[in-house]
Amino acid sequence: MQDNQRFFLRATLIRGNAHYVVPAMRGLLEL
Repeated sequence: MQDNQRFFLRATLIRGNAHYVVPAMRGLLEL
């Protein structure tokens, strides 16, 4: 149960961070 919760939290965090990380990575690549 704890592992499931941890996985879900990690998935949501990654999903939320993607909105900020992906554009940042694209910006770095364009430089």
